[in-house]
Amino acid sequence: NIFSSDVTLKLDNSTRRFSPLATSSVFYNLDYLDSLVNYWAGFVDVSGTALLLQRGAFFLENLKIDGRQNIAYLRLRDKFRKPLERTIGGIDVSGTALQFMLTGSYSGRAVIESLLITGAALTGGDIDIQNAQSSFFNISFSQQPVANAVSQIAEGSDGFIYTDRRGILKFRTLE
Repeated sequence: NIFSSDVTLKLDNSTRRFSPLATSSVFYNLDYLDSLVNYWAGFVDVSGTALLLQRGAFFLENLKIDGRQNIAYLRLRDKFRKPLERTIGGIDVSGTALQFMLTGSYSGRAVIESLLITGAALTGGDIDIQNAQSSFFNISFSQQPVANAVSQIAEGSDGFIYTDRRGILKFRTLE
């Protein structure tokens, strides 16, 4: 499955670095809501190994400053959550079931790209799809989120989908 999550960052704001009304703030006079934030968090354990906790691309959904102005809370929404939750092969206004169909023979890469670009309205710059060797014939999906359909194709192509630290959705085959 493709995992997505939202994050709230709790930041030291004692210098007013994150206060939108302070002239020294990175948010001063800027329309910061829905700005893209690339986020990486981790730690180094006692053996010196860097361990990744979370990474990805997010949109700044909310900025809240506590009453004493010492703490800033940044609420970040996963960049791909809404697009990947879109339902493909839904039902039209008249109640007729619609299929997301690809007729003919398609590579796993072509199916994944079609689902992400057509079904989720992502752009070519949002994705990096490695060539999948599997072929799919006359494939269709009905009433399911794009994430589920892409996960099924990725699994059928012996691969997996993930988001890198630059916020690019990638498909890679298992090696």
